[in-house]
Amino acid sequence: MSIGELCTLITTIVTAFGAIIPAVIAVVKLVKNKQWDAIKEIADRAMKQVEDYSKTHPEMKGEDKLNMAVEIVANECGRLTGVKWDATLVENLKKYITACINWVNEMNK
Repeated sequence: MSIGELCTLITTIVTAFGAIIPAVIAVVKLVKNKQWDAIKEIADRAMKQVEDYSKTHPEMKGEDKLNMAVEIVANECGRLTGVKWDATLVENLKKYITACINWVNEMNK
């Protein structure tokens, strides 16, 4: 491995950690909902659904995708007990989804 490749690898790793830190902060705040594992699973599925949908709807922008994912999570969280759906949860959920997307985008470069 050359010095240039090593520097590129280190830069990629540092950038990925920079994207993950906001997600970790969001997770810490969301744990208070006592259903974070379920919310996270729903969010992960929602991101996949939105990505699949956007392949056939290329006009969708990033903000549209984010809002659609949050809406899917909100609808599915209605069946969970112990979830306090409020502005804080929405904000932290958006941070989590954005951090996940940024991480995936960085890894796919």
